[in-house]
Amino acid sequence: MNAQKYYNVKISARNSCGLGDYSDNLEAETNFCPTKPTGVVTDVNGANVDIKWDEQNNIDSWEVLFQHKDHSWASISECSGNGISTVSGKVQCSLLNSKIKDETNLDDQSLIVVKIRGSNSNCSGPWSDENTGNAKIASCPVKMAKPFVTDEAEDIKKNSIKLSWTQLSGLDAGGEGIEITKYFIHYERLDADGNPVSGTEGTGEVTGDKDNWTHSSIDNAQTWRYKVRAANAVGDENCATWSDTAEFTSGEPPQQPGEPDVCIENSTADCVLSRRMRLRGTNGGEADESAPRVIVSWPAGDDDDNIIEYEVKVLNGEGEFVDHPDCDVVAALENKADGVAKCAIKMSSFWDDEFEMDQGTYIAITVRAKNEKGWSDASRWNTEGAMVQKVPSMMNPPSGLRDEQNNDVNLEWNAVRSPRDGGSDILTYVLQFDN
Repeated sequence: MNAQKYYNVKISARNSCGLGDYSDNLEAETNFCPTKPTGVVTDVNGANVDIKWDEQNNIDSWEVLFQHKDHSWASISECSGNGISTVSGKVQCSLLNSKIKDETNLDDQSLIVVKIRGSNSNCSGPWSDENTGNAKIASCPVKMAKPFVTDEAEDIKKNSIKLSWTQLSGLDAGGEGIEITKYFIHYERLDADGNPVSGTEGTGEVTGDKDNWTHSSIDNAQTWRYKVRAANAVGDENCATWSDTAEFTSGEPPQQPGEPDVCIENSTADCVLSRRMRLRGTNGGEADESAPRVIVSWPAGDDDDNIIEYEVKVLNGEGEFVDHPDCDVVAALENKADGVAKCAIKMSSFWDDEFEMDQGTYIAITVRAKNEKGWSDASRWNTEGAMVQKVPSMMNPPSGLRDEQNNDVNLEWNAVRSPRDGGSDILTYVLQFDN
């Protein structure tokens, strides 16, 4: 008779005379045995592997066997007895991925294969089909690529360095369905010879959903060496290999210099001059080589700016800011004092060639500074200060009146006033006689 079948049974007696009447029917069911389990799946659930199959009635116990590396089969205590429960029509047990690896000796990324059968008081049912997919033995995360900075201007400051890395997923994270739980960052400061500085090493960590970390509260112009590694929920946190190292130096380009002061040498006007009338064209005449120069001064920058170069540009007659050969920026850097750097420009340089400018035009100048991280933004050009000065314009001839009594000639001339004074006060008049 087949198991779990209903039968109608009746009986009669036979003797030598014949067969008696049958009894009334007896309805009876044969013993129930579990059927072959269906719906067997294995799923990665964080550090665990969930094994699930379809529920059956009248089951006293379940037996779950795991296939080993040598193809033998054995149970694991965590997936038997009270370790098996029923949730929403599915029978399941859950155990650590690492536990399965230890018990079965399977290699990383090997498929976790199980077979299941149920038993009751009558008998044990047939084994399920072996699963052919889903969960695999997880591994440690792979060695990561070395960390990097996305944008040096934004990520590297005087007192901080922001590191980034490429996140791991899939097989690189340890297997499909395996998530990275943490990233670790190792750091140490290097001296000028590239050797680690004792007492400066340390380790930071962030959660697995992060792809960056900021090393803060460091000093300017320090070189730090970094490496990273990942950890997942399956293996030991220290099982992954550190990445190759990357080195970065803290710091940033200098701050934008303040607006420069542009003064006439030996001026007592504190660099603020009232606007004089402009006069176009050239005045002729002869320049005095000892004439006062234009003195350009600007904030030299903080010590931690580590400035290695200045750039001073002058607005020329074409409306462009260009370098001026008179302004010695190398000497300005070497000789800066009291927080100020300076250079000097001959006034006569603004009269012709590239810098030909009208008398009375403001001398506009911008400055920027450079360190090993790059150039600062250019300063604003000055909005007051020195203007172009020239030699006085040609005077009208003097008038003379003979003094008959003393045989003298009294000369008179019109005083030179702005704008024909060249832009500065007349110091003296020079008379030239021809015999």
